[in-house]
Amino acid sequence: MIIAGGLAFTFLSVLKNMKIGSSIFDDEGSKIINDIMKRAEEKNVKIHFPTDFIASEKREESADTKLFTVDSGIPDGWAGYDIGPNSIEAFSKIISDSKTIVWNGPPVIFELTPFQNGSIAIINALVFATQKGALTIVGG
Repeated sequence: MIIAGGLAFTFLSVLKNMKIGSSIFDDEGSKIINDIMKRAEEKNVKIHFPTDFIASEKREESADTKLFTVDSGIPDGWAGYDIGPNSIEAFSKIISDSKTIVWNGPPVIFELTPFQNGSIAIINALVFATQKGALTIVGG
């Protein structure tokens, strides 16, 4: 299972104590993350998270962007709006090796050019996996 997009920031903040700047954080949802992870482990479900992020100080077409990692965190005043190149590579491999894929939506803000590389890469990986015979369900 891949958890990316805005949801990943809540998970990474709780699980890795990652600094997420102004990225989305679900306070109520954060209370059940450890239980989710425990249940996933009990069911032998591996959950993958992004390791790098494209972030900006503003959510605009003309935004300047920087790359941050889980280790560096995202500084105050910045928010994560896309997955970075290492996450794209890792997620594309996971998807291409999958036989069943349920995609619930893009990894963050695909509507704006500076933040659409992750979504385009995931779509390409979905197409490739589907051409190889994967059952692919797209929603979100």
